[in-house]
Amino acid sequence: MKKFIITCCTIILIFSCSTQKAQFAGEPFEKHETLEGTGFTQQKLDSLTNYIKNNLKTTGMLILKDGKILYEYGDIEEVSYISSCRKSVLSILYGKYVENGTIDLNQTIGDIGIDEDKGLLDIEKTATIDHILTARSGVFYEPANAGYDKDDILERGSVKPGEYFVYNNWDFNVAGSILEIKTGKSVYREIEEQLAIPLGFQDWNIKNQKEKYKKSKSRYPAHHMYLSTRDMAKIGQLMLNEGEWDGEQIVSKDWIKKITTTVTPTKIVNKRYGLNESSPYQFSYAYMWWIADNFKQHPDFEGAYTAHGYGGKFITIIPKLNLVVAHTVKLPIIVKWGFKEGGVTNPEFWKLLYDNVGSPKNDISVLKTKGKTIKEIVGFIENEDIQSSKYDISESGINSFGYQLMAQEKYDDALKIFKLNTKLYPNRFNTFDSYGECLMKSGLKIEAIKAYEKSLELNAENERAKENIIKLKSDSY
Repeated sequence: MKKFIITCCTIILIFSCSTQKAQFAGEPFEKHETLEGTGFTQQKLDSLTNYIKNNLKTTGMLILKDGKILYEYGDIEEVSYISSCRKSVLSILYGKYVENGTIDLNQTIGDIGIDEDKGLLDIEKTATIDHILTARSGVFYEPANAGYDKDDILERGSVKPGEYFVYNNWDFNVAGSILEIKTGKSVYREIEEQLAIPLGFQDWNIKNQKEKYKKSKSRYPAHHMYLSTRDMAKIGQLMLNEGEWDGEQIVSKDWIKKITTTVTPTKIVNKRYGLNESSPYQFSYAYMWWIADNFKQHPDFEGAYTAHGYGGKFITIIPKLNLVVAHTVKLPIIVKWGFKEGGVTNPEFWKLLYDNVGSPKNDISVLKTKGKTIKEIVGFIENEDIQSSKYDISESGINSFGYQLMAQEKYDDALKIFKLNTKLYPNRFNTFDSYGECLMKSGLKIEAIKAYEKSLELNAENERAKENIIKLKSDSY
């Protein structure tokens, strides 16, 4: 039996790793001949390489600055599975047909004939194409592939379409099928005609593309996509160019703007993923693109947005820096199929960008090493502009400094920093929660209760605050 399993796995591995050669030569990007004027130095790029080698499992990364190659790492020609980046690519393909009237975003899936063998509810059939593209269909049906957010799936028929956001691959798979129904062409033919040919993909072959069916679950397959890092970068550059390529408008500016404009706000996305307003990296959701809302409040990342897929697949556009980042990790089959965790996580990738791509911001603790007193540091922060400062004086940056002081048992100093954070960010529950924790450890019971109560006013779901208030009010504390 073991021998049979090993043999089957070997066959699967060989099949999955085989790729067809490129159909056409394509057009390579130009490279920067000098780093002058790019905002980067060779030392900074070398540091980036060392960081990746020592911390990440990146297999391919390409950075474009002003439309030219600034940096490359690993094998940028290797074709691999791009995971959920496929959804962002799919959203681009819709633009042409929405604008010429072939697709009406307000048409319901029931009118199109979308149904399942086990049946869709009447209310589910009233979901529109627009709801499907924004993950707000209200159809809580299990998809043919992984990507079913069980923790946030509701009872079927419990909400109207458009009322509730949940990341369910059923919506995205149906989006691919709708495009095929409406155009009479496969998703992959659309990629070839709308993107691969006009953008000059260098590693494209339609035979590398594979749908994933599991009809026992759903009629609608996942339209998996396989691209190289450098071809992913071309998609990112098209987005940065607002749909223009070599003087031709490939995708309209209006459509690019539409699909990268928030539909589901950050607060809701945070709730789905267990984040909060103090999390260093936060995103809202548009038409299958993720929009950066808070990148540790770093001004370089304002207006940034990204496609991202499981395991470390990213196409990230940073307009303020005129930068595109394509990042891939070729996942082992055992990871790709969900049997084991692997790749590069979202926080790891965002930290990579924050530390190595944007203008660096210093940790506030640096001021202390330069001999400044806590009183001087507090005064400095109060008078600094958060956007232009070279120090990380975001809420999370200040909070981090407070915890560093608390870990050193310098509670009086930590209290001053945490109190400052509540003053600068009075509407953030986490600032009061951290302040309460420090007050609690300092033995200031009454003040700690007040801080935790304020935190609960701002976020009634702060369970830690509830638990600590009960603890503080108990006779045994």
